[in-house]
Amino acid sequence: YGVTVAAGQGHLKGKIFRVGHMGSIHPGDLFNFLGIMERCLTDLGRTGLAGRGVAAASRIWEEEVQ
Repeated sequence: YGVTVAAGQGHLKGKIFRVGHMGSIHPGDLFNFLGIMERCLTDLGRTGLAGRGVAAASRIWEEEVQ
C-alpha cells in the first residue's frame, strides 16, 4: 500500500510499530495511514474495522485540534 512501517525499538520492541513520514505530517497523511492499516488488517482476516480508525481520528481532530 506504499507505507513504510518498522518495529519498535528498545523497551518498546514487540509492542509498537513506527510509521515512516519523513518529518512533517499533515492530518490527511494520518487519515490515509489509518485507512491503509484498516485495509491491511482486513486483508489479514480481521472484520468490522473498515472506517473505524479514520472516523475516530476525524472526531478527535474536529473536537480537540480545530
